[in-house]
Amino acid sequence: MNGAHDPFVRPWTAWAEGSAVAAVSLALLIGMVRAVAGGWTPVADDAFIELLTRDVPAHLPLTGVYSRYGWSHPGPALFWGLSVPYRLSGAASVALLVAAMLGHLAAALGAWWVARRMDRLTGLLVLCGAAAVLVSTEPEVLRSPWNPYVGLVGSALLVVLAWSAASRGRAGLVGLLPVGTLLVQSHVVTAPMVVATTGVALLLALVPAGGRDRRAWDAARLRSAALGGAVTALMWLPPLVEQVTRDPGNLSELLARRGTGSPVGFGTAAATMSQAFAALPSVLDPARVTDAFLPIDPTAPWWLAVPTIGLVMAARHGDRVHLRGLAVAAGALLGSLLGIAMISDALYGYLATWSRGVVVVTLALGAGAALGRAAPRTRAVAFAAAATVTVVASLVIGARQIGADNPQGAYGATVDALARSVPPPGAATPVLSVDAVADVQASEVAAGLLLRLERDGHRVTSRTFDANRIGAHRHEREPERLLVVAPLGQAQRLVDEGWEVLGAYQPLSRGEAERADALLRALAELPEPRTDEERIENFRRATELSEEFESLTAGRVPMLVAQRPA
Repeated sequence: MNGAHDPFVRPWTAWAEGSAVAAVSLALLIGMVRAVAGGWTPVADDAFIELLTRDVPAHLPLTGVYSRYGWSHPGPALFWGLSVPYRLSGAASVALLVAAMLGHLAAALGAWWVARRMDRLTGLLVLCGAAAVLVSTEPEVLRSPWNPYVGLVGSALLVVLAWSAASRGRAGLVGLLPVGTLLVQSHVVTAPMVVATTGVALLLALVPAGGRDRRAWDAARLRSAALGGAVTALMWLPPLVEQVTRDPGNLSELLARRGTGSPVGFGTAAATMSQAFAALPSVLDPARVTDAFLPIDPTAPWWLAVPTIGLVMAARHGDRVHLRGLAVAAGALLGSLLGIAMISDALYGYLATWSRGVVVVTLALGAGAALGRAAPRTRAVAFAAAATVTVVASLVIGARQIGADNPQGAYGATVDALARSVPPPGAATPVLSVDAVADVQASEVAAGLLLRLERDGHRVTSRTFDANRIGAHRHEREPERLLVVAPLGQAQRLVDEGWEVLGAYQPLSRGEAERADALLRALAELPEPRTDEERIENFRRATELSEEFESLTAGRVPMLVAQRPA
């Protein structure tokens, strides 16, 4: 049932399909325009991502984004991808936001296009699933270049490419391994899902099978597979070079120091996946994407009936195309289960965002298989419904993007104010070590200030942030002047220790500032957890205090910067 040979195809179907594609594209284009119009000053991890993107190609990073566990994610593919729009824009920070949304758009349209070549209705169902993921994600998250969000829609593209590769489709043979590499190098937690999905696809592609839908291993397909393998080998070359030239290598550290606590285990993973297929699927809950611990309770996975029915119908009708797709989806689900089970400490929402793409493609494949031999009128109704849902979801995405702020946008005023208080670089520019006191917000602002000062022409380094975060060539510099970022309440202590306060930023009233200080003290005084249960309770309490703090300050971040000679 492929393309124009499908008897349900009517002249209106091309219009409906085109409208769905255009609507998704327009929605994300609106987000890109709004992101650029809003301006952006990166802080925290986003600032580190820009720093390492700036190093491409002069100081090519060999590993990925820094992890809180002391190692870096496996490879620099994310920095390579971001560097193209970043350089084309003249190294504008906001280009990273545009690049993030371009990545989601490319993944959504790529998944639709590849799936469409297998089955036109299933392709539109895949696009509808991608739109569901996008509409159920906070608009500022869609703009974020943070590495956990790479797989938000990218995992959907991976599963569809695996389906294509399993049927020896040229698109899948070229794209499967590179896309899988991008996901793993961006965030290692996707590795079990990527390996399982890729393994099932390659096994199905290599095992002989009959049927007219089985494509032969001709020269063109062998060249496609070779091209995909060559690109993948190139992508893995930097982390392998780092591994053999450094002792210990990053990959060794990753395997040896994977986390600080116990894995969440298969019980939590199974409950999480059951919620993804619940009557009200958790994959449509925006809160599940953000950095929050949410209660995980098992529930009846009612929506698994869709791929189950599809499997039965495909087997009954000898639909090998969809059978291979469902086999790949099963591998992706099992890999997702394993990946979530291996997460250390608590299951934060952002660690499993990639599972959303896996779930919606599984449902699309199941529905496509169930309707594979349905009457043309039934398939036409399903096609029209999928197109309508996609357009409506896209309108919502676009409308939400119009009113959305850029990620951590309020930090920009703080960083700008502190940067203006630092003397501009002169002929003999001293090396500035940009550091922070032991305070989460101070560290986030310090990362943004370090980036901002480099963009202003300063030579920077840091004793707070190690080489994996800021790049080895910056970390190796010997500081000549020390800068420290701290909350306003620590001004007197710093002066007593010999620091000179260069500048301060206080956007809060006196009452707001006093309450904010009390909340920060409560956060700092949380007891050290000794068990996984205490760690989870600590996180819940910290989340409550943080949410009250954010509500009180409305994103405004008071901070100071002080200096002294090195």
